[in-house]
Amino acid sequence: MITPLSMATVFLVAIAPVIERGALPLALNVFHFPAWLAFLVVVIGNSLPAIAIVYLLDPVLIWLGKYIPFVHKFAGTVLAHFRHKIHPWVDRYGTLGLLIVVAIPSPLTGAWTGSGGAAILGMHKRRAVACIIIGVIVADLIILGLDLGITKFF
Repeated sequence: MITPLSMATVFLVAIAPVIERGALPLALNVFHFPAWLAFLVVVIGNSLPAIAIVYLLDPVLIWLGKYIPFVHKFAGTVLAHFRHKIHPWVDRYGTLGLLIVVAIPSPLTGAWTGSGGAAILGMHKRRAVACIIIGVIVADLIILGLDLGITKFF
């Protein structure tokens, strides 16, 4: 049975970094959402942080780094992760490389990493957001296919 609490739980897991890829199996196997609803909630949840990160990451980190030294050091570590994950793909394939990184359905390659990398590399914001959302859709379609295929055997 779909309740507001189950809907909020799936949505919050989809928004969260690192565990975002578990939102679809959670919706399908724990809360028993219909596939179309689970997919819709998860894609929206995965996509929202990407938009905010692409547009706000640099200005917020620069502003905070001026006033809080710890933020400056922490931001350097986070930004190094984004550069390491995204830069080779973007260098080689351009904006399509960003889409590929986000579309890989594994931890640390999702919308958070893609949007952080796009912001750090100074990519065109609208194109980056479009590629991230398409990548999220592709990754979630892969996860949906795997989940529905696997659960039919059990």
